[in-house]
Amino acid sequence: MNPIETRPLKDHFLEISEFLSPYHDWYTEEPLLHYPQHISKYPQSWINYLKNLFSQEDAFFRFTGNGELNLALSDNNCPEDFKYYIQRIVQLRQVPKRERLETPKLPGLRLEGITHKKLHEINQIFDFLMQEFSEDICPVDLCSGKGHLSFLMGHEKGIKTLNIDFDSELQYAGELRNTKYFSSHFGFDENPVSFKTLDLRSLNSKILKEHDPILGLHTCGGLSKLIFEKSVESNAPNILNFGCCYYKMIPSDYQISTLGQEMGLINHLHTLSLATRSHGRMSANTFKMNNNVKFHRYIFQLLLNKEFNHDMKTVLKSSKASLYRGSFSEYASVQFKRLKIEHNFSEKDLNDFYHDSTNQEIVVEMLCANAIRNLLGRILELYLILDRGLYLEERGYKVLVQEFFDEDLSPRNLGIFATKRS
Repeated sequence: MNPIETRPLKDHFLEISEFLSPYHDWYTEEPLLHYPQHISKYPQSWINYLKNLFSQEDAFFRFTGNGELNLALSDNNCPEDFKYYIQRIVQLRQVPKRERLETPKLPGLRLEGITHKKLHEINQIFDFLMQEFSEDICPVDLCSGKGHLSFLMGHEKGIKTLNIDFDSELQYAGELRNTKYFSSHFGFDENPVSFKTLDLRSLNSKILKEHDPILGLHTCGGLSKLIFEKSVESNAPNILNFGCCYYKMIPSDYQISTLGQEMGLINHLHTLSLATRSHGRMSANTFKMNNNVKFHRYIFQLLLNKEFNHDMKTVLKSSKASLYRGSFSEYASVQFKRLKIEHNFSEKDLNDFYHDSTNQEIVVEMLCANAIRNLLGRILELYLILDRGLYLEERGYKVLVQEFFDEDLSPRNLGIFATKRS
């Protein structure tokens, strides 16, 4: 490992905090919300460079959709200060990566209804647990759903695992599956997988003290903090946690370490949404669809602003994909009905407004500003994850933050592994 991979959590957190501080206005709100000053806070030379990429056939996609940042770093036309911004982000987003299984292996019994993404995740966690611990463990899987991970551990190694989730329907489906396959496939005297329907706020030391490690795969919003609190109260020896859906957190769920509270860089929902967005590479078709969505939505927002004096915060509901592939007039008509706005625009009026060169230029500018802003997403996610790690360090744990999963398959691939110090 090189020095950047082994740096202490505190040092990494402080580096990220120092880097993010000047860009508070960028990550706090989307450019759209500042129209007509939507690019006023971004360097014009950066916007111009990205507009030039946008005019090329696939350069903008390669940079923004496929994550080919070297496209800009090796380009003599890219402003030097933009290159520095990109380079620092590349450096700061680096964390140790676990050596992953090349091809997720199926267990002896194919899991019903499991996605390739989920299979990849549980195989990597299973592999990690087998390397870190002997088979003589008794984990509890919090927010377990149907218990895919537990089923794999039970089926492969006979590991006794308790699944806890508040969703009784998911728990029931998991129990049915385990009962169905236990006698003919597990090959053990007793079923190693059990379920308990419980709100995590009702967790207590009596339950957790019987289990090690405490597992949480993609614990939504503020549930990670709750799990850490319950684990610390129970003096849990080992914790493995993966967060997700950061935008669902309330202020008390983040910046939970002493240092995080001192920094206080995050104070807005848009920031949490930016930290939650996918950072994996996307296909050209997905990228094209995303751009179609933005052009339709942004130009309709412009229409509402110019013709009806609506601000840019008007909430537009998502529509089916076919609507974004069709004409703007079709999309606009649906949105007018949803918003209960009467109008006298013809189809031609609406489509002419969409194709107006000034409006098209405004959207391109917004996409370029978003491309600059979006680069901060992974850094903001790391800020949240490292803050959680520091919280556990303050409470006597040795903490490691690693990439566990293939980012293209599972963008929320950062795991926190914490071991209680003697």
